[in-house]
Formats: sequence, C-alpha cells, structure tokens
Amino acid sequence: MTVSIGSHPIGELHFATSALGTSWYGTRQDEVFETHEAFAGLVASVHETYHLMQDVFVGTCGIAASADDTMAAALQDGVPPERRAERVAFAAMRKRLAREFIETARLSAPLLEQAPLPAALVLPVAQLTPRDLLECHAYLHTELYLAALLTTRKQAFREEIVTDLAGLFRVAELGQYAVPLRLLREMLAFCDFSFANRQHPLYPACEHAAEYTLLAFLLEHALHVPPLDTVRPVHPLAVVAAREDALPVCRFVKLLLALGAEMYDAAHAGRPLLIHPGALRTELLPRMRRRINLGSLLGMAQNAGVRRLPAIKDLLSVEPDQAARKVGLDGAPKTFLSPAEVSGEWLEKFRMMKPGYPYPLTLGVRTRAMQLREAMPDGFFELPPVHFFAAVRLPGFFVAGQHGHMTPPAIVYEGELPVPMELPYELVDEVVARGLAVAAGSLMAGDAAVACPLSGAGLHFLSCPPRTAACSRITRAEALPAHDCRLRRQLARAEHLA
Repeated sequence: MTVSIGSHPIGELHFATSALGTSWYGTRQDEVFETHEAFAGLVASVHETYHLMQDVFVGTCGIAASADDTMAAALQDGVPPERRAERVAFAAMRKRLAREFIETARLSAPLLEQAPLPAALVLPVAQLTPRDLLECHAYLHTELYLAALLTTRKQAFREEIVTDLAGLFRVAELGQYAVPLRLLREMLAFCDFSFANRQHPLYPACEHAAEYTLLAFLLEHALHVPPLDTVRPVHPLAVVAAREDALPVCRFVKLLLALGAEMYDAAHAGRPLLIHPGALRTELLPRMRRRINLGSLLGMAQNAGVRRLPAIKDLLSVEPDQAARKVGLDGAPKTFLSPAEVSGEWLEKFRMMKPGYPYPLTLGVRTRAMQLREAMPDGFFELPPVHFFAAVRLPGFFVAGQHGHMTPPAIVYEGELPVPMELPYELVDEVVARGLAVAAGSLMAGDAAVACPLSGAGLHFLSCPPRTAACSRITRAEALPAHDCRLRRQLARAEHLA
C-alpha cells in the first residue's frame, strides 16, 4: 500500500509535504536522519523534487501545463469580454483532455487490449495510466538516490528506521505503481538480471539497481512525448502507430517489445548489452526506435507472424529492414521521435509562446530546463535533486506543515513560519497569479470542484486573510469569501462576479 506524505500539482513549480523536510537532500555532512520524521521528510523531499523535475523535463507533464497556460491566457485583462467565454470554454475542453490523457486509461486501453502481451498481463497493462508511469518513475529514482546515500553516508541513517519506512520508497511495495516493474520482469523473463544487479555499485542498498536503472530509462522515454498540438505529416499506413506513439503507456509497451527483441538478438550474437544510461541512450535506443517505427503494436507482432505470444523471444524475429518492406513502411515518416526531437518541439512551442505570454518567469524556467535536457540527456541520472534548482535557475520552495524554506541556490527563509507570511519573491507571485487565473477560469467553466492556489495546492503558507477550509474545494464562485479574496477579484475582473 502506498502512503503519500507529499503532493506536487502537475504543471506547477512547488510541492508540499506533511513531514519536515530538508533543503540539502542528505548531501551535507551534518545532516542525520535518526528519527522517523527526519527520514520521512528526506523521502518526501526527494520524491516530490523528482516530480518537479518531471514537470519541466518530461513532455507528459508539459501537456498538463500547456492546458493551464491556455486557461490562464483566456483570463488575461486584454481579452475582449465578448471573446472571453468562448476562450474559457475552449481552455476548459483542453484541461479535460489533459486530465483524461494523464489520469485515465481510456485512450490507450483499446489499443493495449489488442497488444501482443502474455494473457495474464493484458488487463493490468490496459488499466495503466500515464500518472502510474510518472509515479513509478519518481519512486525508482527516489530509491536509487536513497540507495546512493545509504551507500556513501551510512552513518547518517538508522537501519531499523529505514526498514520501518520501506513502504514509502521501495518500488516493489507500491501496488499499482509497481505494475511497470512486473511487466518488465514478465516480458523479459528470459533475462537474468541477478549478475548485473550484484555488480551494480548501489548493491546491496538497492538489490535491483540494474533493473531499476533500465526501467527508469524506459519510463522516461515513454513519458517524453511531444506537444499534442504539434502537426506533422503521417504516412497513411502509419496512422495507428502515430496514435500509439503519442500515448505514454503504449510507448512504454512498445519500448519493452523492442528491448526484448534487442536483448534476445544480442544474447544469440554474443553481444553484451550495457545497462547504463549513456549506453542505453546512444547504442540501444536508436535501434529500438528503428524497430518501433516500423508499425503499430499489433503490427510489431504480426511482422513475426504471431498475434498472442507465450514468450517475448518470438517477437520481431525478422530483421527491421525486411519487416519495413513487408508492411510498406520503409519510406514512411517516423512517428516515435528521438528524445532530442521531442525536446526540440517543446522548445519551438516555448519560443512561439514567448511574445505576449503573461508569465515570463515560469516560461523561462521551462525553457531552460528543456535546453538543459538537450545538453544533459541523462539528466535524471546525472542531476541530483539538490543541483536541479541551480541548473534551471529555479529557487524552489516547499512547505512542511508550518515549516517552510526555499531550496538552494537562494535560501530566502528557513524555519518556523510566521503567520501571515509574505515571501518577497517574484516567481512565487507569478505562480500564484497564474494559479488564480486557472482556478477562476475553471470556476467559470463549471468545473465540479476547484482549489484556490492559496489553500489546497501547497501554497497555504502564503498570506491570505479571508482563507477558510472551504477554499480548498470550491464548488461555486458565490461561496468565495466576500472581502479581500484574490480569486473573487480575479473573477470580478473577468466580469463573472460583481
């Protein structure tokens, strides 16, 4: 059972946790974690920072942020009143599509139910959502990061506390979030990872470090999708493949199918496959993408003359060029893009957004992060959380109960929070302003329940005199506090409330 002690709203640049955290992520020699609260705070801060990194490095999270951008733009002061309702309705539709894309399996399930999977896996895989992949990816990196600390700074931890709280970070204990790990093991059952695991430098602090590295790599590339509004030509015979290659769960399954074929071929040819991020990216991923770009999920199996398969080794047994000629796709445009191509499409989108975009600081963070991803393609493995903020020039901030602090490189305040508290920081103001615009638009569009960003989304430590518990779940605009309410003022400017 997964126990959540932190939260990060997708598309935002902050997170909250119910456990006292640490701004140095265990890297300072004077940091020790000898209580349950201290270790839980470390786990929460590491895990939620990886979610924050996903937000600016991974296309799936960019889709959620882009939907919020559309809603915030609809509430700009310069939008003519006669156009505002139309733009809010369009933005609300985009937000619903983004939620469906990330939170549900409705788009991918019909495709995956026909995929060449072992029968016992069809239903669990068809029920997977992109959010499940995001959570598994964050947990994998959290466990790998903590294993590195437990290896290099063993004296800072108490073994019994780490054991007691294993359910907070051990991937194998995560229920639905562990389904991708189960899928990896069952589809690659012919592979013995035990030697690679024992040879990994994080063994025995993480007994499955080699497997987890491989799985985290696959999930990252499954989740890094281009913007949904990108228009590119699609070969008539590649329409189904193009749809699959826009959906993270389908991408993950196709990556596994291609990986299985590569591993099987390598074993028969006596070639070693290095389970290292750099080698995976430069040597294995291009070959896997070449296989994937030959056709659809079902086509990948049909090329080998099979539909339902007892073993992965039977998949894709034909050579890629032969398969391409067989289905007529040898000259077709590719639909499974390289990570650099995906990042390039996001950077082009940000460039087009820049003129007139009302939140330039947040756009700057997202642009710098995607540029960093291009320069450091293995960033999730190479960039520890404590260095992430400096790398993208984001003084991150998070709150734990009534404690809060800014993380490096610009610690503005640390310790017990006075109430009320004002942080003289422009990015905080911009995040709040954008969140208020999105919340106001959602209320105008008739969303079932909206959380004011100053209450339910992790920014409750900021000053808001009229705030009540009801502000974290607003069902109608008229229920907002009558005086000094910033969300009410936002709606009044949009001529939705008097």
